[in-house]
Amino acid sequence: MALEDTIRTLQELGKRKPLQGEEKRQSEEAASASREFGFTDRHSSILSNGGFAETTIKEKARGARVKDRSVMDRAVELMAQMVAQGLSFQNVKDAIRMKAILDENKES
Repeated sequence: MALEDTIRTLQELGKRKPLQGEEKRQSEEAASASREFGFTDRHSSILSNGGFAETTIKEKARGARVKDRSVMDRAVELMAQMVAQGLSFQNVKDAIRMKAILDENKES
């Protein structure tokens, strides 16, 4: 599972409760994938926009081990590049907010 797919799954399923069947399996797969990428349970909870508590992620990812830290390394490198280019986290937040406004206007 790619990082973006993992995050998207955590975010989408984190909004639905209780999870059963296929959705429960998908949430466990996403939590495990996140750990395999090198993210902590806390990071995964944050990536889910708080939809899953840290303890829930820990349960869902039980037995998963870090397999490839390069994904986490690329995320950190992206932050370093952002700062090197003179962008702040506020700039990124503003761009996300503007995209949401544009998407909302496109739907209208």
